[in-house]
Amino acid sequence: MKILPHLYSKFCTTLTLSSCLMTSVLTLNAQNSGNSQNATKLEIIRSTSSMIDQTVEKDLISDDLKPFPITDDATFLRRTYIGIIGRIPTYQEATKFLNDKHPDKRALLIDSLVYSPGYESKTFNYWADLLRLHSNADQYGLGWHVWLRDSVAQNKPYDKMVYEMLSASGHASKNPAVGYYLRDRNMLLDNISNTVQVFLGTQIGCAQCHDHPFEDWTQKQYYQLAAFGANIDYKSETARKKIQETAIHIAKEQGMDFKDTQQRKNKLNDKKSKKAKNKKQNNQRRNLIRKLTRDLKTIFRRFPRNEIAINNTKFLKLPDDYQYNDGKPGDTVAPKPIFQEIPNIHQGENRLENFAKWVTDPKNPQFTKTIANRLWQHVYGYGLAEPLDNWTDRTKVSHPEALAIVEKILHKNNYNIRETLRILYHTQLFQRAVSHAEVAQGSVYAFQGPILRRLSAEELHDSFLTLEKGNLDHQRNYSLNQRWNAYTKSIDSLLTASPETILKIDELADQNEKKLNSYKAEIRKLKAAQTQATGDGLPDKAKELQNKIRDLYRKTKMVQKQSLAKASKDIPMAASMVQMASMNNLKTKNNKGLLRASEKPSPSRGGDFLSRFGASDRNTPNAAHTDASVPQTLTLLNGREILSVTDRKGTLPNLLAKADSSKQKLNILFITIYSRYPTDAEVTKFIQYMTNPKQTQVLAKAMLNSKRFLFLQ
Repeated sequence: MKILPHLYSKFCTTLTLSSCLMTSVLTLNAQNSGNSQNATKLEIIRSTSSMIDQTVEKDLISDDLKPFPITDDATFLRRTYIGIIGRIPTYQEATKFLNDKHPDKRALLIDSLVYSPGYESKTFNYWADLLRLHSNADQYGLGWHVWLRDSVAQNKPYDKMVYEMLSASGHASKNPAVGYYLRDRNMLLDNISNTVQVFLGTQIGCAQCHDHPFEDWTQKQYYQLAAFGANIDYKSETARKKIQETAIHIAKEQGMDFKDTQQRKNKLNDKKSKKAKNKKQNNQRRNLIRKLTRDLKTIFRRFPRNEIAINNTKFLKLPDDYQYNDGKPGDTVAPKPIFQEIPNIHQGENRLENFAKWVTDPKNPQFTKTIANRLWQHVYGYGLAEPLDNWTDRTKVSHPEALAIVEKILHKNNYNIRETLRILYHTQLFQRAVSHAEVAQGSVYAFQGPILRRLSAEELHDSFLTLEKGNLDHQRNYSLNQRWNAYTKSIDSLLTASPETILKIDELADQNEKKLNSYKAEIRKLKAAQTQATGDGLPDKAKELQNKIRDLYRKTKMVQKQSLAKASKDIPMAASMVQMASMNNLKTKNNKGLLRASEKPSPSRGGDFLSRFGASDRNTPNAAHTDASVPQTLTLLNGREILSVTDRKGTLPNLLAKADSSKQKLNILFITIYSRYPTDAEVTKFIQYMTNPKQTQVLAKAMLNSKRFLFLQ
């Protein structure tokens, strides 16, 4: 049945929410894959968003509450930019919107930002925080970073992204998603706790040591769930096979006899007289292979840190101090899901794949509900159910029907996160005035409007960057991809190299390693002496030792360059392999160029801007905070970020210099910092400061330190 756009909303009211929602999303999906007019798409989006508004407002009426009024254009503009792409608009972007007379300019702005590079930047920050991403954790950390960034850019379906991580195995160079398990290397039980918390919104960590004191989870249930990952081996089958292949080849070259092993065993059973002779030959061959294997481990030693193997002979056992009647200490535990068993999902040889299927199955009662609640919090500042990751039988949902609608949207659009967020951004709720009342953490909040909040560390960083340099959303830290591509290429070359080439590479790597280790040992001694000198109050001696340490670091870099030069000359294809073999990891320094927070290695270094303003340390999910501190105050008063905005090189001073009048200067100042024109009262009060550059700079600093700038209205 064909429905005209202007009749669509009225038509929806005559249907149940479920059937109307299905029609909306299916139509939207079909039109997104074709070339239908944007106006029709927008009408469908609005109708779906309207259902969310209707359910929320119905609940408000039942609680004798009214929704907050719709915000003005300037407030909406700033909220939309920060909320969707994680930064304030530039002067040009703000004036374009504020001066636009198009009746649908708000909807058009939302759609333009949802499909912009800035959206990808902010969304990556969100997932990196939630997943506790460490870019510099061995080689796999960089690969996981690049993989996650690409997954966001591709708008990979949420269930597919989660499945790829939870079912991942092998070496990171071939499957970077394996970083999810390598992040918690040899900590299976902790990984299971985080997995359930992040993807299923439930905290079962207490059951790791004993039956949960407040919920129904038992310790045995915890171990049954963890048993899905019991076959993970943190070792490298890839390296083992290549080392064995190389060692056997070299042993053969040296005259060792490698006849069919089974044939030899059969003959030995019949001819015991040859046993001693064969034993001697076996020992010689075994010793040679062991020696070659030890020698070759130099260039393969990082493989076990960046790979997991599947060992189906491994099973999880109940702990030695297990004390409940449903099992005995040391009993083998069979894998079993919590919540509910989904037929034919958790059956199969590969337990990790079975686990991934169960977690991401739409029938899993917590999977869709959890991400729906997280997306709601991401848009409006607070969840429909709080805490986000501690659902229990006692959990209260502020607007159950709204949560059900978001779940259905996710189901019908195949877990398309971008489109789901797009619908939430198009609601009237997103445009309403914020609540200034403090909401007690964990309490139920009736959504009269979004929650007032301070900008996150990443949003502040990227907003200051915008003030200084303008729109840098397209700027990517391509060095991350380049380093990762170089690494994967070197691994591939290593695994396909001939045994002779591998021996030459190993020899070069050993020489490089020997020189570097001597320098590293000396650096450790000097650092200890420097610490001692500092503690003894000898700054001159400490400075002298620091200079020596710098000299040694320069020498280590020189050794690496010389090693690469020799490798390039003697074995051209081995140059990158020698470099990777001699590195402890692929630590990526913060790019000296000005880039958005998403383009920097994570977590941020202690003491930098992001860390000072509460960026996550990535040790626990969503560990970021917005607590105020003295270092934040000092940074906002005299930090590089403030000075760079107001000095002559910044975008703002350049705009002010081109202004023709004091009134225009004041407009530029307010639009650039607050995304709005000054009021008549503000013009009267502040116009006098526009004639003196120093006073203009002081006013700009004051505005950047104001709550109006630091908080999202």
